[in-house]
Amino acid sequence: MSKDELNTTGAGHQIIHSEYVDLMNKRSLGDLPDMGCALRLSAIINEYFITEKKYTKLKTLIDIGCATGHYYRTFLNQNIPIEKYIGLERDPDMIQTALKAWSNEIKKGKIDFIQDDIESNNNLPASDLLICYNSFMYYKSAKFVLKKFLASSKNILIRSYFSDNNFRILRGQSKQNNDNVDIDELELFSDSGAIKSADYWTIYSFSYIEKIIKKIDPSAKIKWIEDKNIIESINNEKNIGVIKRGGTEIVGGYEISYPLLQPWEILMITR
Repeated sequence: MSKDELNTTGAGHQIIHSEYVDLMNKRSLGDLPDMGCALRLSAIINEYFITEKKYTKLKTLIDIGCATGHYYRTFLNQNIPIEKYIGLERDPDMIQTALKAWSNEIKKGKIDFIQDDIESNNNLPASDLLICYNSFMYYKSAKFVLKKFLASSKNILIRSYFSDNNFRILRGQSKQNNDNVDIDELELFSDSGAIKSADYWTIYSFSYIEKIIKKIDPSAKIKWIEDKNIIESINNEKNIGVIKRGGTEIVGGYEISYPLLQPWEILMITR
C-alpha cells in the first residue's frame, strides 16, 4: 500500500475496541438496559411482520453487523417469536464473545453466528426477515450490499443515515481510538494531506436508495419509517455509570456524535 492510499477500517466505533466488545457483551447478557433502537425495532416487527402478516413465528431472522447478538436479548425481552436467530459479524472478538454469551441457546439450535464481512462475495442464508441496524452507513457500496440483502430475504429493515442529499464523511482511525489500528494519530495524515486510515460515514439520499432497489428488483416495495428512537435508553445507561468514548449525545431531541447530527431513518423493503 502506498503511503497515500487509504486504509479503511470497516464499521468503526469511536471507542477503544476492547471496551466496545465488553459493552456489547454486557448488553447480550442482559446486564444493561435494552437499547432504544432495539426496542423501537421490536415494535416495528410486531406491527408489520407479526400482526399485519399474521406470522405466529419468524422462522429465521438474520442480523447483519450483529456485534455480540444483543438485539436477540431485546427480542426475548419483548416476546418477539423467532425460531432461529442468525447473527453475521466481521469482528472475530465479537464472535468469540457472542459464542460464550449465548452458548446455551446455540446448543438448543435457537441462535447461530457467522463470522464474515457483509462486503465479501459469500451468499447470505435465506431468511424471513433481515435486519441491518446501525452499520449500513459504514459499508463502501450500498448497491453491492442491497443485492445481497434482497437475495437473502423478501423482508428487510435497515436503520441508517438518510437525507435529501448524498454525503460521504471519512472519520480518522488511529490507535488512540481503535486498538485494531497501528497508526499513531500523529501519522494519520500524509505529508501531502491524504488521510491514511479511516472509516466511512455515508449519508445516502432517499432517491438514490430507492433507485438502486428498483433497479435490483422493480417489484420491491419501499417504505420509509420515522426513526422514533427511544432516546431515554441513552440516559439510562449514563445513570448506571456506562461511559462511552465519543458516545451519542442528545441535543434538542436529536442524536449527535459530536460534531455531527445523525439523520437516522428506517428503510423497509418488502416483496
